[in-house]
Amino acid sequence: MIVRVVFSALGGLVVGVSVLVLGLVASMAFAWSTGTRANLPGIFEAWLTEENGMPAVNFVPHPWGMLAVILVVTALVVVGSLRRRSAGSAERIR
Repeated sequence: MIVRVVFSALGGLVVGVSVLVLGLVASMAFAWSTGTRANLPGIFEAWLTEENGMPAVNFVPHPWGMLAVILVVTALVVVGSLRRRSAGSAERIR
């Protein structure tokens, strides 16, 4: 049981970081393509500016919001893993 939780947590961390990186890249691409401010509230802000005649994407990360996203995704993966395995073990008992 503990091994399952640990492996689920590690997998959840990987999935959480992947979701976060995809969201950051998508918001930066949105800011770049539209020229407006892209804001993931409490997580990340990005906007397009011009420096030395060249376009540049500026951003402000919010580390506590990023950590919250990773932890929430990890918790969802662990709970989903435990529920799925609990249902499978309940069927074996019948």
